Amino acid sequence: MRKAFLLASVLMMPLLCLGLLGCPPPETEQTYAVIYMPNGATAGTAPAEQIKVHGVALVLASNSGNLARSGYYFSGWNTVVDGTGTNYPEGASYAVNKSATLYANWSLIPSYSVSYNSNGSTAGSLPEPQLKTHGQPLTLASNTGGLEKSGWTFSCWNSLASGEGTDYSEGANYTAESAVILYAKWTRETYIISYDGNGENSGTAPAPQNKIQGISLILATNYGNLTRTGYVFQGWNSKADGSGTVYAEGSAFIENASTLLYAYWGLGYPVTYSGNGNTGGSVPAVQTKIHNVDLTVSANTGGLTRAGYGFYGWCTSSTYNGGTRYSGSGALGVYTGNAPLTLYANWHLDGSGSSCPFVYVGDGKGGFSYLTDLQGPIIGMPEGNLMRSRAGLYTHEHVVLDGQKKDAKGLYRLKLREIQPEISYVDDLKLLFVDLPEGYDIASSSAEQTYGNGYVNPFKYYTLRDPRSSSEALDWKKRNVTVELEKSDGVPAPVTAEDVPSYEFDFGDFDGSNAKLVIYAWTLFDPSYQSAQFIPPSVEIQNEKGVWNKVRNIGLPAGDVKKMVIDLSGASPKQGGRIRLNLGTRSWVRWVLDSVRLDDSAPVVTYQRIVSPKKAMLLERGGGTMSQPSFNARISALNDELKVDPENRGSGNFTRYGSVKDLLAKADDMFAIFTNGDELDLVFKDPPPVEKGYTRIAVLKIHHYFKSFYGDHEVEPLPFKGMSSYPYPETEKYPDTAEHRRYLKKYQTRVLD
Repeated sequence: MRKAFLLASVLMMPLLCLGLLGCPPPETEQTYAVIYMPNGATAGTAPAEQIKVHGVALVLASNSGNLARSGYYFSGWNTVVDGTGTNYPEGASYAVNKSATLYANWSLIPSYSVSYNSNGSTAGSLPEPQLKTHGQPLTLASNTGGLEKSGWTFSCWNSLASGEGTDYSEGANYTAESAVILYAKWTRETYIISYDGNGENSGTAPAPQNKIQGISLILATNYGNLTRTGYVFQGWNSKADGSGTVYAEGSAFIENASTLLYAYWGLGYPVTYSGNGNTGGSVPAVQTKIHNVDLTVSANTGGLTRAGYGFYGWCTSSTYNGGTRYSGSGALGVYTGNAPLTLYANWHLDGSGSSCPFVYVGDGKGGFSYLTDLQGPIIGMPEGNLMRSRAGLYTHEHVVLDGQKKDAKGLYRLKLREIQPEISYVDDLKLLFVDLPEGYDIASSSAEQTYGNGYVNPFKYYTLRDPRSSSEALDWKKRNVTVELEKSDGVPAPVTAEDVPSYEFDFGDFDGSNAKLVIYAWTLFDPSYQSAQFIPPSVEIQNEKGVWNKVRNIGLPAGDVKKMVIDLSGASPKQGGRIRLNLGTRSWVRWVLDSVRLDDSAPVVTYQRIVSPKKAMLLERGGGTMSQPSFNARISALNDELKVDPENRGSGNFTRYGSVKDLLAKADDMFAIFTNGDELDLVFKDPPPVEKGYTRIAVLKIHHYFKSFYGDHEVEPLPFKGMSSYPYPETEKYPDTAEHRRYLKKYQTRVLD
C-alpha cells in the first residue's frame, strides 16, 4: 500500500510544474538585428540582415554584394551615416548586445604624385609628372626625353639619387600607395681595348679588355709571348707604325675611348756578361738593350766568386783599364748606348775592401790591442766616386789613443799595421800629450770626417766630463732604442743599407752654451750601397713650440769606432729641447750608431806637448786576423801574424824596411810607403811627469794618405800636398826637387810586382 502511494506521487509532479499547481514557463534566447545600408552606393547590393545572439560575438558581413560608389572606395561599415561613428572593417567582430544599422563607409579615392629627376644629366629632358590612383598600378614613363650624361649610360629609374634605392625599369608598374621622386640612374660607359700582334711571327695577342669611364685600366702584358724576328717587344702603341702613344706592359690606360693597341717592336742589342776568371757562381742571363731605352745593368745574380778577390760590379774592359765601370750588387748602373755590349766581372784583391792602417796601442806590459783605424784621406777610388775630387782638402788626423799606457821605462809603444789590401803613405807622425784635470776626457774633431761634404772640419779638442745618456731615444720607425744607445758597447741600434735613419733624443734640461753630442759610431764602405741622392747628415733641435730647427750639417764617423763630438753651443736653447740626429745617405757609405750621449760641461784648461818618435821601424809583419764591420758589429782585429797573398800587396816601389824616423818628421811629401803585411813600429818617450790633480791622454797626430784597391793597385803616382784631385791632372805633378829625388833613390827601393 505504501509503495503504491510513492509511485503515484512521482507521476503527479510534472503535472504540478505544467501549471496545475501554478509553475512559470521556461525562458527563450534574446537576439538583435544587424541591418546593412548601401549609404549612397551607385552599384551593388547590401548584405542581408544578420541576427546577433545575446552574449555571442557576431562576424560582420563583408562587401559581398560588391557595393560601389563613384569616386570613392569601400572602407568598411560605420554606425553613423556620415562615417563619424564606430567603424567596423569587413569581417570584424561585433560584440555589442544591441541591434544596429551599419552604413557602408565611403572614402575618397586618393592619388599620388610620381615625378622624375634627371640626376646630373648633361642633355635631354624629363618625362612629365604622373598621378598614381589608389589601388591601381601606374605604368612608369620611359626615358622619352632622351636624357644623357657625358661618359655615362641611362640604366633605369631609382628611388634614391645615389642609385642605392629601389630600381624601376622604364614602363614598369608602380604599385606603392605613396608619392615618389624617381631619379635617373646612370652607369659608367665602357670601352673596348683590343690588341694586335702587329706583324708577329709567333704568339697570340691578349684578349680584349673593358675600360670603364673615368677609371684607369691596367693594360695587358705580353702574356701570349708575341715575338717578331729581329725585334724586341717594347710594349703597346696606339699606331701600327709606332708613331703613336707608347704604353708599357701593365701600365695604366686612362683614355675614355675604345682603342686598338698594336704590339710596339723596337730594335734590340744583346748585353752579355763574362765571369772574367771567376772560380764559382754563374753569370747573369743575357739582357736586351732596347734602342734609345736605358737598361739597368744586372746584379751579380748568379753569385760569381773568385778566390782571393771581391766582386765590385762590371767593366767594359776585362783588365779594367780604360773601361767603363758599372756598380755591382744593389742599385746598379744604367747602360744608355745603342750597341751590343759585353760586361766583365770587376774583381779586386781581397773582397773585404780597405779600411786604412789599424792602430794598436801598447798596454805598458809588452802587449798590444787593436783600438781603431785611421780614416779619411782616401785616394785611388774608381772613376765617378765622390772622393776622387776631395784630395785637395786632406789634412792632419788626430786620434785619441784611449787605453794607451807607458811601460816601466816610461816609453809609449804604438803600432800601425796594414792587414788589408791597400797602400799607406805617411810623412808626418807625432804624439800629442794632453794633460787635463782628473775626471775629464777629451775628444778630437778629426773623429768627424767631413771630406765627403766638401769641406775641412777645423781641428779642435773638446773636453768632456760625465756625458749622460738620454731618458728616451726613438728611431725613425718610432722604435725605442734607448738601451742600445745609452753606452758604447758594440751593440748598435738596428739599421739596414736601405734605411735613411734618424733618431730623436730627450736629454732633459741642459746648458745650451756648452752643449755637445758625444757619438760613438762606425762607418761602412761598400760599392753596393747606392743612393738616389746625397742627403748629408744633420742635427736638429726642437723649440718650445715643437718646431724642429736645423743646427747644421755634419760629417761621418771617421772609419771604425771613434769618439765623435757635434758641437751644439750657440745653436741650442739654454734649457732643454729634444734633439734629432739624421744620418743621411750617400752612395758607397752607411754608418751605424753605437751610443749617443750629451755633455754640457764647460771647457777646462789643458796643457799640450808634441813629441816626435824616439824610434820608427818599418817591418814585414804579415797579415792579421780580423772581422769586417757590419750593421751589427764594428771591426775586430788580433795582433797575430798570418801569411799574406802576394797579389794582395799592390805593385810599385815601396819604402825599404828599417828605420823611417826621418821620414816622419814633417809633412813634406817624402813618405814612408807600406802595404798589406807591413807594420810601422813606433816608440815615444814620455814628457815630464803630469802635475798633481791632472791626468794625461795621448793623441796620435798624423799626416797620411791611403790608397784603396777598389780602383788602383799601383804605388805611383805619388800623392802630394796641394793636389786638386787624385789622380791629379797633367798640369800638376809630384815635387821634383833634388831633395825629393834623393828621397826616392834612398828609401823607395823595395819593389813589388
